[in-house]
Amino acid sequence: MRQELSPLSTVPSPAFWYRIGWVLLLTIFLSYLFVAQLLFMLLPISLLFANAGGQLLGMWLPSFLIIRRLPPSYRQVAYRLPPVDAAFWGWAVVGFGALLALTVALPTVVLLLLPESVVPWFQQQLQRSLERYQDLMGDASRFSLLIAAAVVPALSEETLFRGIFLNTLRIRHSFWVSITVSAVIFAVVHFDPAHLLELFLLGSYLALLALVSRSLWVPVAFHLLNNGLALLTFASMQPFGSVDPLPIEWWLPLTIGGIAGVSFAVSRLLRWQRHTNADDVTPLPAEPESHSSASASEQERSGQGDSTSEEMTERR
Repeated sequence: MRQELSPLSTVPSPAFWYRIGWVLLLTIFLSYLFVAQLLFMLLPISLLFANAGGQLLGMWLPSFLIIRRLPPSYRQVAYRLPPVDAAFWGWAVVGFGALLALTVALPTVVLLLLPESVVPWFQQQLQRSLERYQDLMGDASRFSLLIAAAVVPALSEETLFRGIFLNTLRIRHSFWVSITVSAVIFAVVHFDPAHLLELFLLGSYLALLALVSRSLWVPVAFHLLNNGLALLTFASMQPFGSVDPLPIEWWLPLTIGGIAGVSFAVSRLLRWQRHTNADDVTPLPAEPESHSSASASEQERSGQGDSTSEEMTERR
């Protein structure tokens, strides 16, 4: 009879996989850029579809294959069924709605807080960002835009950043440090300084949903919803991050309500996690004992044996 193989014949140590995880993040991201550029040069397709092809072939495919080969001890977040619980989904939706309200007000808040010398630069970055997204979309149909600019990025980016990188960070770092680091990297690699803060908040919330639910399908769903709403906003010619600041009667309640709503929803999600799957986490394999520590323990045991034999001799 054939013996069923484990995901990996030899389980790597946590320290080894932590280093490999960072290397995989860089390698897969560069692979995505290379494949997208190659498709754009070789095929008569727009930059939007070349980017989608690069994400599918250069980002999602290798990330998906790596996740499937990982042992369960390294998969705190994986392609498993999401929780079927109305409380979880209700608070997740509330937090996402509050986050959207906050991101609408953020460009105005940033403009008000920045020094006057930096404001023109920030407004220029906002305008360039909007023009870049409009050029990327071109004259594509709404269905093709939904697939190339919403479905594919949500699936590909979540598999890499929350499937591989977030799991890698959890090997050594705490819950909140892992969320913060993964969100920073997620925001930086989008190369959009005008929306850096919004991308960081979105990445943080998606990482939290991934760790709380332990299912990649949850952040994929909300990432898809976020991109889909952004496309609808562009179609209505009123994009998020407009250069013109919002009046105070808009940005102030959106900011206060957004912060309060996200904070309350996150606290309820963490409470839900504590009452459901807090203990349902496979422990990481222990680090192998070093040769020196093993030798020291052997010497200690031999010393204890010698002292025991000496005591028995004295009693005789």
